[in-house]
Amino acid sequence: MKTQLFRAGRKMTWAVVLFGLTTLGLVSCSKDDDPVVGAEASVKVIHTIPGTGAVDFYLNSTKQNSAAINFGEATGYIATSNGEKTAEFKTALDNNTVLSVPIDFDGGNYSLFATGIASDNSLTTLLVEDDLQTPTSGKARVRFVHVSPDAPTVNVLGNDSLWVSSRAYKTATDFIEVPGGSYTIKLNNSGDGTNAYTSSVINLASGKNYTLVAQGLVGNTIINPFGLNVLEY
Repeated sequence: MKTQLFRAGRKMTWAVVLFGLTTLGLVSCSKDDDPVVGAEASVKVIHTIPGTGAVDFYLNSTKQNSAAINFGEATGYIATSNGEKTAEFKTALDNNTVLSVPIDFDGGNYSLFATGIASDNSLTTLLVEDDLQTPTSGKARVRFVHVSPDAPTVNVLGNDSLWVSSRAYKTATDFIEVPGGSYTIKLNNSGDGTNAYTSSVINLASGKNYTLVAQGLVGNTIINPFGLNVLEY
C-alpha cells in the first residue's frame, strides 16, 4: 500500500471568516518542535487510529519516538533522509505491528497521519506536506485534515461562517489565513447539512499555524469518539 500524499498548492475553496466570540478555549492542542534544520526531510507523526492504544513509530526498523504516542497526539518533527522508507506503527504495550507502509520522502516537511479501523483491515496513512509560513500580522493560518474513517464528507464552519466545503475522509486542505481570535468550529454533513460535531470555543492566536483534525469514530461514543483535534505548528 502506497501512502497518499497531499501537497501544498492544491486548489481549495474557502469562505471569508467572521469572528467575534471572546471566550477562550481549546479542544486539544499540541505544540511540537520546529522542522529539523539541515535535514533533507522532516516528518511529524499523528496517531489517529481509534481503539488501538498507544503506539511507537519506526522508520526502517528504527524507533523514532522517545515516549509512546497516544491517540490524538503528535510527535515533534523527526529528521530523515530523502527516498523510500518503511514506516511502521507498533503497539507500545507489546510491540505488535499495527501498520507498515512505504513512504517516499522528497525534501521538505510533512505530517503523517495514521488512521483507519483495525477490525476491518482498513488501516492506512495520509501524508500531508507542511507549508509552514509566518502569517500576515493579526492573522493565523489554518488547514483542515479529515481522518475519521466512518464520518461523512463534511463542511467546516468557523463561528457559523463556511470555511471549506465537502471534505471527505483522507483529504486535506491548504493553509489559509483567518483573523486571530476565538472560534467555535462546526463540522456539518455536506450531504444534508446536519451537524456532526461542534467544538468548544478555541483560540487561534495571531502568528500561528494550526491544523484542524477530524478524528475518531462517529459510531463509538466511548472509545475515541468523533471530534476535532487542534494541532499548533
